[in-house]
Formats: sequence, C-alpha cells, structure tokens
Amino acid sequence: MQRSQMSNRGRRLSPVAISAIALGVLALALVAARLRTASSTAPLPVPAQPTVAALRTELAGQQAQLAGQATEVARQGDQIARQQRLIAQLQRAATASRTSVSGADGRHTYTASFQIDRYTYVLYMQWDESSGFIHDGQLRTDDNSAANSARSFRFTGVDNGGSYGFTGGNSGATMIFTGTANRDGTFAVAGLPWSVFTGFLGGTFTQMLHSGTMADFNAAAANLTRPAQ
Repeated sequence: MQRSQMSNRGRRLSPVAISAIALGVLALALVAARLRTASSTAPLPVPAQPTVAALRTELAGQQAQLAGQATEVARQGDQIARQQRLIAQLQRAATASRTSVSGADGRHTYTASFQIDRYTYVLYMQWDESSGFIHDGQLRTDDNSAANSARSFRFTGVDNGGSYGFTGGNSGATMIFTGTANRDGTFAVAGLPWSVFTGFLGGTFTQMLHSGTMADFNAAAANLTRPAQ
C-alpha cells in the first residue's frame, strides 16, 4: 500500500514543470499572433510599370490618329473650296445669260469718225437684238478718198454675254468680224476688213464706236472734204 502511493506521487508533475509548460504554450501563442499581424500588415504588391516600348507604341498610335484627323480636315477644306468655285462660276454664267437675253434686247446704233493721214472715215452700225440673236444688221461707211465713196452692208450675229460675233457682206464682199460692248456705252469692233471703205482692199482694223444715229452718220458724211470730180 505504501509502495503504490509512492509510485503515484512519482508520476505527478512538479510545479516547476507545470510552469515551464505554461510558459512554452504562452510563447507559442505570442509567436503565432505576431505571424498573423505581420501577414495582415504586409504591403500589397506594386503593379509593374508600363515599359518604354509600350509608351512609344501608344504615342505612335495617337500621332497617327492626329494625322488622320488633319488629313480629313484638309479634304473637307478642298471640297468647300471646290463648291465655292462652282458657285462663283454659276453666278457668272447666270449674269452673262441675263445680259445677253434681256439686258441687250432691242435696237443698237453706233457711229465712229476717224482720220488716218489725209483721209477721213465715217462708220455706222445698227442692229436689232432678241434673246442673244442679232438680226437686221446694217453697216454703212463713207470716206473722202473719192467723190462718191458711200457703201452699205448687211450682217447678222450672236451676242454671248456682251461678246459679239458678226457675219455679213454685200454683193461684192463677205466679212466676219467681232465686237465687244463696254460698260461706258461704247462698242469696239475688231477684224473689220478695210474693204468696207472704197479704195482699201487689204487687211483688217479695230475701231471704237460711240452711241449715235443714222442722222449723225449722214451729217458727218456730208461734211467730208472730197476730191473734185
């Protein structure tokens, strides 16, 4: 009986051992708590920065986009300029059409008197115009190269916005010449043959005519100083 009691007492832990065990457990708990705290406060991983090659690729894409936009703006500018030129052309054509169709309709009469060396020349033109067409045109001339130098021609033509084309003649001559109506009321003829005057057969001439009547022409012709018969 005494031996068994002694054996049980031998298997009991001493207070020193119990304290050591308790301290070990406490140390393990503290270590685990520190590990949890360290893991929870660890800094998050920093994402990798873009590379230089990636930045260059993005920059090149933006530059290409800007270049495309500039090209589109230039194309639209060209289209606007072409439309403006077309509008201006149409406006000019409309103005010319109004001038030839209505503004110049009716009868037109012009005279001219000029001198070259010892000869004096008088010229008269008359025509009726309707919708740009010339009809009943008369050309009369006189000069002091001979006692009787008066001549008369007929012509027709077209008016293209103030630029005229004439064709005509008489029994002995055919002629083609042009004319231009000026803003000051004068009328310039070009390519008129010298053969419209008596005694002058070769070449053509240009002359500026002024508004005048048949009576003005007749008065100028009557005042020519002619050679004696």
